Amino acid sequence: MYKLLKAGHRVAICEQVENPKLAKGIVKREVVEVLSPGTAISERYLEQNENNYLCAVVLENHKCGIAVLDYSTGEFQTCSRKQSELLSLIKQFHVSEVIIPEDQEKDLSKLLQGEVIFMTQIPDWCRTFDSAHETLTSFFNVSTLKGYGIEEDKLAVSSAGCALYYVNKNFNGRIQHITSLSLLQKEGIMGLDAFTIRNLELFKSLSSQGIHGTLVGTIDKTLTAAGSRLLKNWIRQPLTDPKKINERLDRITEFITNENMLKNIQDHLKETADIERIIARIASGKASPRDVVNLGMSLEKIPLVKNAIHNRNKVLKQLLIRCENTDEITTSILNNVKSDPPSTIKKGGYIRAGVSMELDEL
Repeated sequence: MYKLLKAGHRVAICEQVENPKLAKGIVKREVVEVLSPGTAISERYLEQNENNYLCAVVLENHKCGIAVLDYSTGEFQTCSRKQSELLSLIKQFHVSEVIIPEDQEKDLSKLLQGEVIFMTQIPDWCRTFDSAHETLTSFFNVSTLKGYGIEEDKLAVSSAGCALYYVNKNFNGRIQHITSLSLLQKEGIMGLDAFTIRNLELFKSLSSQGIHGTLVGTIDKTLTAAGSRLLKNWIRQPLTDPKKINERLDRITEFITNENMLKNIQDHLKETADIERIIARIASGKASPRDVVNLGMSLEKIPLVKNAIHNRNKVLKQLLIRCENTDEITTSILNNVKSDPPSTIKKGGYIRAGVSMELDEL
């Protein structure tokens, strides 16, 4: 299956949907999931340190709405741009699949200028503003999109609605890990076109096509997959706002001037799993008991990281304000799931004794 995906094919997964003992004749089967290059979340397919973006595009006159979504992490951004900027943005985010309303497929093919990109068509009614607005407000349980900064940007809303419609249909509603939507900023960000990214060898060497000798290959000393993905996003969208640049540099300075704190936090990070992608697998019903235990053990590190940051490190302390209290879910996981569970849920045996008397009897 993963070879088919990497070769640019779509894979439909069928499962039995009725009890074979009760079935009359052939057991009923249905398509329960459709995988494509932009929606696959298996570790066997994904590159650990890379995002896997799909991009939904809606065209109108000389402009277009562009939404980029990584189902494997829940990252979701949207914007409107000139159509002449579309190809550069697709290359900038290394998009593996483009979603397009069926009545605009030919126009998109012309804009892609012969680039071979996996393309999926969706019904053209999805791109209407009213339909997309209803899709987004219903999913995020809000009455308006003003809080996301896109209420007045009809093309941004339309493309975001198309992206959400596509993953929702593919995963039969198992998309609860997508919890936010942000505007893909242009102001305060240096625009890098596809040629600049290629010629500066930011991510890929012109000679070897690998990362050796590239900017990211030289400076990526991150200890986690999520950190590596974040660094790449920072590189592809360089800041130009002096205030934000200095805030980032101030955070770095606080780490550099306190080596013990830095070492302490690094030690904790080395013992964490990829929280973003584990949550995506849980939301899609594909997580294993080991995924859940790894999530609990990773969340357990959050208070340790918080405590490692001293009160005098005021800039880093500001980052901690964003952290939710995860003590309850952490305790629930570690107290209910065995520390060394089986790799699949099929045969059971991963819940601790004493959690359920009924389960213990079985």
